[in-house]
Amino acid sequence: MASNVKSRRVFRLFLLVFILPLCCVPSVSGAEKEKLDTEAEAKKAAEEEAQELKDRQKGIKPQSTFRGTFTILGDSDSKNPEVIGAFLTGMDDKVPGQCYLVKAGGSNKPILTEALKKQDGKKTTLQGLLRNEGKYLIVINIIESAPTPPARDRFRGGGI
Repeated sequence: MASNVKSRRVFRLFLLVFILPLCCVPSVSGAEKEKLDTEAEAKKAAEEEAQELKDRQKGIKPQSTFRGTFTILGDSDSKNPEVIGAFLTGMDDKVPGQCYLVKAGGSNKPILTEALKKQDGKKTTLQGLLRNEGKYLIVINIIESAPTPPARDRFRGGGI
């Protein structure tokens, strides 16, 4: 009988010490959590930008040209409305097989967004910056390559 009373006391003590504090912890709602995540990402991007400026002064240049395949994400796929799509680097890139979420950067975001939408599913070359430890690729420019014209169109006919 005494052990039964003792086990009840231990169980009550267990509840008070371990379970009760878990119930009293304030919970953060989804919208507040997303706001905190966005603020943390913005802070991290600012830190990386400051570090990049220091590296440039030392002569260290980050990778700015990326070759691979761009894919548009649907509206339901992305929690962040600034994310346009995903970019998978190809085998001819400096770091092949990497996947980045793509955001438009610079002063011409609407034009760049429309140009990126035209590149959906195509191999393309993008210029941009990596942010948030390589999570985001901030695209500044799309490099469009034109085919080399045939030799007969490059040189005038005739001779000496």
